[in-house]
Amino acid sequence: TNRLSAINIKIENNITNALGSFSLSLMQLTSIYNALANNGIYTSPRFYNEYSINGKSYYTGSKSLRLFDEEKSRIMSYMLLSTQDKALKTYATPTMLYNQTSKRFGVKTGSTDSSSFVIGYNPMYTIGVYVGTDDNSKLYQTNISKIVFRPIADKLMEHKKDVYYSTNNLEPFVLYNSKAETKSFTYYK
Repeated sequence: TNRLSAINIKIENNITNALGSFSLSLMQLTSIYNALANNGIYTSPRFYNEYSINGKSYYTGSKSLRLFDEEKSRIMSYMLLSTQDKALKTYATPTMLYNQTSKRFGVKTGSTDSSSFVIGYNPMYTIGVYVGTDDNSKLYQTNISKIVFRPIADKLMEHKKDVYYSTNNLEPFVLYNSKAETKSFTYYK
């Protein structure tokens, strides 16, 4: 069964879905990545203007649903660190190498001539940035969402410890780039 239909996200067969499209908004796409950040459990996004009055908290819960397997979510989260891993610079350059955050975020990027997006997350925050044109005209810089993402992530994590996901049942491994004489981040399988 399609688990996304259970959370009222209808995805059409459309190759532009990864960038957001008429059938998938940035908020919906970010909320799906947030399920990875939340060890596979999807929680509907909420907006707050104010959440406490006179010290009393007000909270409207939203439904949660396991969207992804917990272990696979953690593996994917570590794989998404690779977009900032300088040891993986060979023929291709990791997409966030020149826009690395100060603390760890799993990051997915995408760009075309007319649009650019970054979705990044860690256990504390999920951030989605999209810059694009309505008329498919070319962007001046296709990496603009990466440039916007980094200071947001760094500011949110400014006074926080670098936290990532525990990997109790996963086997660690490190890659070595002999040409650059650089070890990669630790990944898990």
